[in-house]
Amino acid sequence: MKKIILFVLICSITLTSCELNIKEKKGAMNLVVVALDYENTNVASLYGTLNDGFEIEKALRTNAIKTNKEFHSYKFYQKGFDNDRETVENESYPSVSNILGAFDKLSISSQENDITIFYFSGHGAKEDGSILCGTTDYLKGETLIDLNTINPDYLIKPIVIKQKMSKIKGEKLIIVDACYSGFFYVDDNNTVDATQENRNILKTFFEDSNTLNNDIFILCATESTNYSHEPSYLLNSHPHGYFSAALLEGLGWCYGEKGLINNTTVPSLIDDDDVQGILSDGIPPGANGKVLSVDSLYTYIKENQNIPLIKVSEKRVHQHPRVTSGRKDLILFKY
Repeated sequence: MKKIILFVLICSITLTSCELNIKEKKGAMNLVVVALDYENTNVASLYGTLNDGFEIEKALRTNAIKTNKEFHSYKFYQKGFDNDRETVENESYPSVSNILGAFDKLSISSQENDITIFYFSGHGAKEDGSILCGTTDYLKGETLIDLNTINPDYLIKPIVIKQKMSKIKGEKLIIVDACYSGFFYVDDNNTVDATQENRNILKTFFEDSNTLNNDIFILCATESTNYSHEPSYLLNSHPHGYFSAALLEGLGWCYGEKGLINNTTVPSLIDDDDVQGILSDGIPPGANGKVLSVDSLYTYIKENQNIPLIKVSEKRVHQHPRVTSGRKDLILFKY
């Protein structure tokens, strides 16, 4: 009898999950986007990060326009390093204080029905997944010597970002394309891990909602013990990180053909703002029906990123994205 009741219960959860778990927000979308290439520093340069940041911002903004959603963005980009005071003190420079200051501003201006997204493309620290921001030492110039012994003044820990975002009204989404980005959820048992074959679905679903992180969703490029990869810049004139390329495709961003981002420069598709790409017509390929949500994007990324999800040989790199799980999903756009 107990087995029959359990079977009926599981079926009931499966049939009603879409109705019960998805929450739609009709307020504004706020974005804090950070991307750094670390060029001309002593930390390894990255070649797809700025493309990631520029295009993620525009893909989200054009989707917001398409769905009649109000959109606001704080953009922090670093290209190379000009060691002068004007550069590092500019309000759009990706320093720790500027990024955290954007969260503080949103904690005042945000509304209960808003969705706030933090997107980061850059280096992550091996020890704890902290994100590496821009150096503000304009007197010494190249002060970024080694990512594992970096000045802690240039790092933001995942828990600090979560704490800042928890003060912002509405629901929040953290998206990180960086090595060791899995640290953004190591202190949260409510996440999907491809290596957890014995995950207790019923326990997760019925867990007391007060123990869940109810308003912060997390979507990261890889595990806390793994790198996040991008193709060789020597072979690609317009590279992206593998995770961000699939994310962009899921959002409907493309280079002239729906669902195709091929890491090449297409001069005819470079807009007046120097951002390459367009939003495809119709519903984005990452949507489930007419709904584009965190879960549907995660599913699209897993199925379409151009790098193995698991290690298939000793020489093949891999990365498996992670996403928060539980009883809720977050709708980003409804078409």
